[in-house]
Amino acid sequence: MAFNNDKVWYYDAGNMSSTGYYATAVWAANHAYAAGARVRQLATPAEGSERIFICTIAGTSHLTTEPTWTITRGAKTTDNTVTWVECTGQPALNGDTTNAIVWLTLKNTAVSIGQFIYDSVSASIQVCTTAGTAGNGSAPSFSATAGTTTADNTVTWTSCGLASGFAAWSTPFGRFSNIGVTNFLISGIQTTMYVAHSSAETRVSNTLINNLGSKFDTPLYVLCVNKAGSMPPSLPTDLRTTASLIHTVNGVMNFTNTNSLYVYGMLLASRGISNWGSGDITQYYRYEKCVFRNDNPGAGNNYMQGATSATSSVLELIDCQWANIGGTTVQAFLAPGACDFIWRNPSGIAGITGTTGATGGPGSALLRYQGIGPGGGRWLFDGLDLSKANKLLTMSAVGMSNHLIFKDCKLPAGYLLGDGMTGPGGTLDVIRSDGAATSYQLTREQAGAILTTETSITRVGGATIEGQAVSWKIANTVNNQWPFPFEAPRVTVPNQSVAQNRTLTIYGTWNNASLPNNDDIWIEVMGLVDATAPLGGTLTTGKATTWAAGAANDSDVSSWNGGGSGAGWSPFKMSVTFSSPQLQLAGQLFAIIKSAKTSGTFYIDPKPVLS
Repeated sequence: MAFNNDKVWYYDAGNMSSTGYYATAVWAANHAYAAGARVRQLATPAEGSERIFICTIAGTSHLTTEPTWTITRGAKTTDNTVTWVECTGQPALNGDTTNAIVWLTLKNTAVSIGQFIYDSVSASIQVCTTAGTAGNGSAPSFSATAGTTTADNTVTWTSCGLASGFAAWSTPFGRFSNIGVTNFLISGIQTTMYVAHSSAETRVSNTLINNLGSKFDTPLYVLCVNKAGSMPPSLPTDLRTTASLIHTVNGVMNFTNTNSLYVYGMLLASRGISNWGSGDITQYYRYEKCVFRNDNPGAGNNYMQGATSATSSVLELIDCQWANIGGTTVQAFLAPGACDFIWRNPSGIAGITGTTGATGGPGSALLRYQGIGPGGGRWLFDGLDLSKANKLLTMSAVGMSNHLIFKDCKLPAGYLLGDGMTGPGGTLDVIRSDGAATSYQLTREQAGAILTTETSITRVGGATIEGQAVSWKIANTVNNQWPFPFEAPRVTVPNQSVAQNRTLTIYGTWNNASLPNNDDIWIEVMGLVDATAPLGGTLTTGKATTWAAGAANDSDVSSWNGGGSGAGWSPFKMSVTFSSPQLQLAGQLFAIIKSAKTSGTFYIDPKPVLS
């Protein structure tokens, strides 16, 4: 037997004492219960075992001892002469008949005990109390009288009474993690869990939503909505941002190996390593208008961890905040791991909240490469106020292969980028981001060199951004090698002339009496060389092979501000000419500056000249 899985569930932890789930009456001994009555456990259950049960056979409960409840979905519990059926979170029992399963969906299929349906003819809710196969003809004539049974081929249905007797949000989950229990959330079913805006769950054990399938096209939606709004909630009108799930001791949140997940409007607070999108399967996790908070218990690492090995995973934060409260020894940071990690705040919400220093903000660094997983993902921070981060980036001594991008971000004053990259393949870009009122800053860091925006040593008549003359300062390191050179961001220039020779030139200078060789610094330029398709052809000023000897770049007579063309300096230029082949289609030319020098500093004018 199997459940025809419900696509909507309801969750409301309330105030953890008298509202939400806790507004349901607790079980009472020696009490006469009518069919349709609902209770929750009397003795406090283990976290995650909280359930609500509906009476299907009226009677009197045990004289003294609470029954041993069977908490699996739809299971029966015998209680003296009363029979209970587990019913937590069901849409029909929370005032939502729109999203309830109907009999026609189950026609001629196997039906499990505890399957709830809504019958519009009798306006009643029915529950399967004898498993079997539903009929294959017309729907049975169901009764609206609670406790009345109806035969349906080999299935027996028991009436829970009129649907109007079940108020909105009257039978919700009391725990977020209950959705992850077997038979509630099933792989391959797109499911929505509505969260009451006033839900404020606290817990001491971990929150686990694990191992529930791998289909990214059937996500679990977790939506904070107005409890006093429409039933079912009207979207986006009823969306809210006030629900919370807070761990009061060393609890963490693990959402791993799960169907793709979308969470809207929740405060999620943990006190340890929380996996927000981790596992070995393809998945897409997106959080919108959420707050992630580390509540430090005193010492040790507290961080948000992404996928540990699933390079095809995506973890995305939209209009979210990262907060930290706690003691002086906390190390609170993000460790996205192997996934693509994207954090955008288009609404202008601050990315980090709290005070700076040891008692707030990320203690060691906002972003920390832990060597978790194989790497290779893209980490994008876009449009964030990160000014309260003590440090932006810390990287493992073994290097990393991810591409990190800070774009249009407000950074801490005098920010530090990190420890430097020692391994090949990794790239850090800081694009139009700063702690001051500038719009021209650009930084690229790789193992072989660090590129920064220079405003003193600039080419006369060269590149300007918002009126500021700029050049690219490329400071080379001992890690730079010809087979694995540093690559600057590509520069572009439009070309409308075809079937004729075109020459692209990029200018530079460095503080050395000799010109740099073309295996120290060179350019590669791609243009469209096929008249029938946008096929790219690449020309380079670099040497032909790894084993070839380098040759000096061409000298140049350009003037440079800041002494860049003075005594001891050698201005140079790098030019390629599309002559054979010529450019055949109009379009952008893409130029990449590459450097393999193990020492020294180049200054490059990022304004290409096309002639």
